[in-house]
Amino acid sequence: MKTYVKMVMVGMGIIMMGACVMAHAAEEEITASQKMTKDGFLALQNGQVDKGIELLEKAIAEQPDNFVALTTLGQAYSDFKNDYPKAIQLFQQALSIKNDYDFAHFSLGLTYKAMGRDDEARKEFEDTIALTSRPRVKTIAQQALEEMSEEE
Repeated sequence: MKTYVKMVMVGMGIIMMGACVMAHAAEEEITASQKMTKDGFLALQNGQVDKGIELLEKAIAEQPDNFVALTTLGQAYSDFKNDYPKAIQLFQQALSIKNDYDFAHFSLGLTYKAMGRDDEARKEFEDTIALTSRPRVKTIAQQALEEMSEEE
């Protein structure tokens, strides 16, 4: 994958993660799990990876169906720890709770691509395009698919 598009995709992943976490936490009555999810994301954003992971794990312990925390934790394991099997497990767990969560599909696609599992990555990017209502997300997923086609 071309370096520029890879950087854009990772940056887009961070933007999407932040938007999803903040939207999830902006509900009228924020739960303890949602606050920990938000704080975990902010810690990751500030380079405090271990603290972010700890907060996200606590958020999930508090609310096991917190698909945003699961996806954000998966992104942390993928991007900061390069623990792709753990990231995949977390994304799949999030999708078992909310199977139309576009960010989980997108993040899973990025992780599969990083592992060289192109067929699975392609499917996740296609799912992202089909599910998302956000034009920018759709564009980035389409660019990923185009680049994958160029590499073949």
